[in-house]
Amino acid sequence: MLIELDNCAFGYGVDRPVVHVAGRIEVPAGSCLGIYGPNGSGKTTLLRGILGLLKPLAGRVRPMRDVRRGYLPQHRRLDLHWPMTALDAASLALS
Repeated sequence: MLIELDNCAFGYGVDRPVVHVAGRIEVPAGSCLGIYGPNGSGKTTLLRGILGLLKPLAGRVRPMRDVRRGYLPQHRRLDLHWPMTALDAASLALS
């Protein structure tokens, strides 16, 4: 498994869970996981929890050892001269 989430809650502060993972999520090696939803639904919070950047308020996250992970946060300022398309960025995961 690349990662296992078991009954997790992620959020900010002790009493502010934003995302609840009810049950268990397993992402097997060789698979691809897409996270989508409307603005403010907790996608970034979940991703930060999966990557270990945010400690779970409840439950357990078990990442596989020796796996390279990357995270490129979105910035509010848009650089129109950035020489990379969305497809280029997504293709980096395949490298």
